[in-house]
Amino acid sequence: MSRWVGVLLALVVVSAGCVKSDTVVNLRKDGSGTIVVEELMSPQLVGMLGMAMQRPNAGQPGATAPAQMDPLAMFADQIERKAKEFGDRVQLVSKEPVTGEAGWKGYRLTFRFDDIRAVHLPINSTSAGDQEEQPAKKKENFTVEFRPGSRSALRLVPPKAPAEPSAPATAAAPTPAADPMQAQMATAMAPMLAGMRVTLRFAVDGRIVSAENATVSADRKSATVFDVPMDKLFGQSEAMTLMVNQSLSDSEKARRLANLKVDGITVADPTRPIVIEFE
Repeated sequence: MSRWVGVLLALVVVSAGCVKSDTVVNLRKDGSGTIVVEELMSPQLVGMLGMAMQRPNAGQPGATAPAQMDPLAMFADQIERKAKEFGDRVQLVSKEPVTGEAGWKGYRLTFRFDDIRAVHLPINSTSAGDQEEQPAKKKENFTVEFRPGSRSALRLVPPKAPAEPSAPATAAAPTPAADPMQAQMATAMAPMLAGMRVTLRFAVDGRIVSAENATVSADRKSATVFDVPMDKLFGQSEAMTLMVNQSLSDSEKARRLANLKVDGITVADPTRPIVIEFE
């Protein structure tokens, strides 16, 4: 499963809201299943990347026009890194180019695993860009617990927060005032975020009977832990400012975003376990 907290922040800062990212973990009662990752880029972003890749070879025989660029070739490095994120016991079984509504283009990756407990679930990636470019950043993973059977249970336990050094008791510091520059940046970014959406769902082979820290669908076949359509943040100055605040960790941003309770946005509290039981 992709870094469900860090992914939103990385996409906002790096891709300027030009990406739709949907991750679905399909889970069976024996703990096996698949992960389907679909990432689509807006026509504007695809065109810009295509032109950038074509420019060094412009005028040379065999140069490829931007409209003909293959997303699998264009994002081969990202796909390879994503395949490694889930761990050695998760296998990439298929990859295909995808064209969505309104000309959005990208790729769909399907992974297979035999034991959900062997899947790496990083949540506290504090980098807002390419993971390879920031090797010093340490990923922290959920501890994955699973109970198979007629009534199966998945429990995702976030890593413990690092212990703070002891210090003499002092009066609580006042909440810092919003940075005017960050507020202006958030306002300027709003139009670029149109269409962006980041989701993470668990779909089960059966029916969900209970869930904690996740939103169950009406048919009780899936539970969403992360669903952020960026359009819903328009006009929410506090939320938009939070998204561009680079002084906070990814998990802290997600926690604060969850506490804002913006209509149309689902964010699980990354400091609490996620529990899904199904039969």
